Amino acid sequence: MRIGFQKLFARYFFALFLCACASVPSYDPATEQSIAQLQRQFEFVFAPLEYGVGSPAADYRNYATDYQKLEVELSSLLALQEARPNNSTIVDQLTLLEDSLIKFSEVHQGGLSDPTAVRAWRSAYNTTFAMMLRSEASKRDTI
Repeated sequence: MRIGFQKLFARYFFALFLCACASVPSYDPATEQSIAQLQRQFEFVFAPLEYGVGSPAADYRNYATDYQKLEVELSSLLALQEARPNNSTIVDQLTLLEDSLIKFSEVHQGGLSDPTAVRAWRSAYNTTFAMMLRSEASKRDTI
C-alpha cells in the first residue's frame, strides 16, 4: 500500500508542476477567496481525522458526508473556473484535487490505521492550496 501512495503522490505533484507552466488569466478576488475557504474546509475535515486515526471517531461513516460536501464545493469551484478564459492552471489543479479527494475517500473507506498516511495526504492538499493561492496572489500583485 505504501508504494501506491508514493506513486500517487509522484504523479500528483508532477501533474501540478506541469500545470504551473500554463498561461495566466486575470486576477479574480472571488477565486482567491473561494480557494482559501475550500482550504479551510479541507482542514476542518483532515485535522481531526489525522489525530483520530485508530479510534472509532475516525471511522469512514463519520466522514462520508464531509467528503460529499468537499466534492460539491470542489465541483462548484471547478465549474466556475472552467468558465473563465485562460484558466487552465487552476482548472487542472482543482481537477487533480478532486480526483485525489475521491481516491483518499476510497482509501479511508478501506480503513485507516496510520496517521502518517493521513498527514501525507493533508500535507499534499495544503501544498496544492498554497500553490493556487500563490498563483492568485501573483496575479493580484501584478495589477
